Amino acid sequence: MTQSINYSNVTTTVTQQEQQPIKTAPLSLFENGIVGIIAGITEVTCNQPAANRVREIQQAIKNGVPVPKMSWSPPLMWSGFSANASGICAVTAVQVMINGYLKNKLSHNGAKELSNQEKLAIAGSAGALGALFACPSELIMDRQRQAMKEFKNSASVSPQPTYSSTISSMVKAEGIRVFNKGLIYTMLRDAKFTAGYVFLPGYLNEKMKPYVTNQVALTVLSCCTAGIICATFSHPWDTAKTNRQNNKSNQVWHSNLKNTVATHFAGFGPRAYRVVTGVLIFSVTIETLTGIWKQFKTQRSEE
Repeated sequence: MTQSINYSNVTTTVTQQEQQPIKTAPLSLFENGIVGIIAGITEVTCNQPAANRVREIQQAIKNGVPVPKMSWSPPLMWSGFSANASGICAVTAVQVMINGYLKNKLSHNGAKELSNQEKLAIAGSAGALGALFACPSELIMDRQRQAMKEFKNSASVSPQPTYSSTISSMVKAEGIRVFNKGLIYTMLRDAKFTAGYVFLPGYLNEKMKPYVTNQVALTVLSCCTAGIICATFSHPWDTAKTNRQNNKSNQVWHSNLKNTVATHFAGFGPRAYRVVTGVLIFSVTIETLTGIWKQFKTQRSEE
């Protein structure tokens, strides 16, 4: 008696098994924090000059004085680096930790696929909470930079201002609550920025995939597009934050529409550059490090 074997069912079963995505071990809070710190250091190293230039332009326009020429002196271009780096590292660590934690919880460690709306809400929440660290660090950086400029222009024989002396003078003049200045505006800005580098690149990548075949070009295009969108919607809040931290009014409407737009989008060019490059740096760094770390953990667990 001959027995027939239906090989099509076997082939179908094997194919389905091969097509199932490999489940990788999620990162812990600590591991996500390390990824965020590395991404933060990378971004600040590349973009500190642009961050300083944005604030110079915003403050000059708000004070009604000519915008100063771009300084190519490395000490001035990277002034405030340590304060900004420590702040950004804390911010990105918190943002990546909260984003990873919420995604793991809501997706049951990857068992459930999150909707785009859920991913966007998670990223925005992570950005808003990260602003608790961004707000005071940016304030200290701005005040330190201003103190350094005044020191160099005055030819003073007094000791050069340090971060500790800047912080001390801020607290003496305005009290400990000075570090909360502009917090709401910073939260609104960073909610949009975090959505820009956590959610938008992947979303746009999927939408553009049928039209762009080169993976490198697709990644750059999706990140740059996300950065432009993010910069446009978040910049007025960044301007409002800068005004609040420098004790300037946040008048919503000016003499005409042109002046209103010019005021709210002061320094948009340098900040757009920083946001676009920042989204690219953050997105690629975080995605790459997270992927490598997840694969490593999965391999270790299988051994």
